[in-house]
Amino acid sequence: MNQNQLKNIFAFIVGCLAYVQFRFVGTFALGEIVALASTPFIAFGKFRENKNARQFVYMAFVWLLGVILADIWNGTPMEDRLKGMFNVVFLISLVPFIYWLFYDNPKRWLIYYMGYSISVLYNYYFQRTYDSDYDRMVWGVYAYYPLAIWGAGWLYYIGRKKLSYILIFLFGLWSLFNMSRNIFLNQSLAIVILIFINIVSKNSDANTFNRLFSRRFIQLSAMLVVGLFLVSYSYESMAQNGTLGEGAKKKYLIQKRSEIGLASGRGDFLVSLYMIQKKPVFGYGSYAKDKDKIAYKYRQARGMNLYHEKYEKTNLIPGHSYILGAWVYAGILGFSFFVFVLIKLWNFFKSGAVLYEPKMAGIIVYVLALYIWNILFSPFSDRINFVVFMMVLFNIYQRHAYRIGLKS
Repeated sequence: MNQNQLKNIFAFIVGCLAYVQFRFVGTFALGEIVALASTPFIAFGKFRENKNARQFVYMAFVWLLGVILADIWNGTPMEDRLKGMFNVVFLISLVPFIYWLFYDNPKRWLIYYMGYSISVLYNYYFQRTYDSDYDRMVWGVYAYYPLAIWGAGWLYYIGRKKLSYILIFLFGLWSLFNMSRNIFLNQSLAIVILIFINIVSKNSDANTFNRLFSRRFIQLSAMLVVGLFLVSYSYESMAQNGTLGEGAKKKYLIQKRSEIGLASGRGDFLVSLYMIQKKPVFGYGSYAKDKDKIAYKYRQARGMNLYHEKYEKTNLIPGHSYILGAWVYAGILGFSFFVFVLIKLWNFFKSGAVLYEPKMAGIIVYVLALYIWNILFSPFSDRINFVVFMMVLFNIYQRHAYRIGLKS
């Protein structure tokens, strides 16, 4: 068995353990422990050969500095300080192993993601607890989401692009019937982006995509706007007339009647923005508590749902977004890390690097849509999978940049 085969097996095992979680101070995954335990035995400095991977680590240290300063400034309790610091320290520590695992063969990511899909299902059935049937239903959608992405990505990889689109679209449609509309939204837009890529790539390759992309950016924007309108209209129509069930109809009507309309479905995002305005530089510190019930008063004033189970139990200030959560808890330095990530994702897409591995374009765009949503609207979690995604993209981008003479 050669090294490539051994690393394929290793990637699958790490994927299978990537969402098997345990708690010690914070929440960790067994896959992270395997990665850290393996780090002394691999080519540790390999990631330093990649400019973007190095910058990722530098910016993560900036985030860590933000955590430390915010905690000192706000007098954060020691236990919360440790959890906040270890969250970023573990993310940084994963980079050498993850980059080494994929640098020689980015296609190995498909094998890892298959294992990761199994891991998420294991967590759903054997580790997670649920307070209601509603919670079980919603988390069930997210438990099968990685499997749907992997399946659609694999179909795209073997050339069955239309079947790939159908699979991910049907999964998004199914998620609507289970109270999770964001999957339908972002994966429908992912299909639009893939169709655009295939249209442009007929007249270009990875070397010339950048120029054609610039010329056709207005076309892509128009396609996304039309796609967004159709998806939004479809959801509202089905929710309002009861096609999605009484629960979805009730949820839709409550949000529609609030002061801010359907945006109330992402109320924590708006609460985070409101809190940031009050302390934009240093934030509130790791796992900061809302002692003055500012979030509750804000939601009440705008007619949003007043009861949010997680924050009612813990009294945490909402950080329901990778980027805003980092800003709330670690100040402007935490925010800067995810600005860096968004810029790198944009550069990867517009450069045409996705065409360097054309068979992987499907899974790349499906996961890209997922992470754009998470960065904007979901609380930060799942460190190892995030690092894997970024290191795979950085590797592909560097290969593409070297070939066409871009600055990597």
